[in-house]
Amino acid sequence: MRYRALALVATLLVVTVIGGCGGVDDGDKPRAEDIPSGAVAVVGETEVPKAALNRQIAMLARQQRQANGKAPTATERKQIASQALAQLLQREAIEQEAAERGIKVSKAEVRRTWNSTAKRQFKTKKALRQFLGGQTVADILVQLRLQVLSERIADRVSKEAGGGKEGAKAVKEFQKDFQKRWQDKTACSGDYAAPGCS
Repeated sequence: MRYRALALVATLLVVTVIGGCGGVDDGDKPRAEDIPSGAVAVVGETEVPKAALNRQIAMLARQQRQANGKAPTATERKQIASQALAQLLQREAIEQEAAERGIKVSKAEVRRTWNSTAKRQFKTKKALRQFLGGQTVADILVQLRLQVLSERIADRVSKEAGGGKEGAKAVKEFQKDFQKRWQDKTACSGDYAAPGCS
């Protein structure tokens, strides 16, 4: 079982999927027809390259193959592609939100956290391979970085509201606002589908 420290995104900032992805017709908002070739989506002013989507799809397909003992069907591959795109959109939104707030997490910090956790959790290489389930350590490091960024964003939002109940309330409101703001900054190419993309 995956343990909490390596969740894809911290619970406080889970935004199931960036909905509303797709062409929007409002001034500065990105539109599907404006996405350059070689990209599958735009989040803010950042392009999501097709190569990144292909890597994410391959990783999710490996995970599914390992879990099910067989290659994904054509229908499952479509679902995997949609899930992979949604994850990339969410990742980019969290990265940009953190950057706008001046929140940083170094590669060295993420690596230290992983090394410490892995050393405690996995006594053998076999146990580590089972945990990875088709992922690489690099995949896990990306997920861990997103979790740390998410937690720091939530902590900042809570502290700015004075902590306690007010901080928890502020985090909840932030989650709603976060989703809406990043929906409005996201567009997907018409060739690619994810929940909310047109």
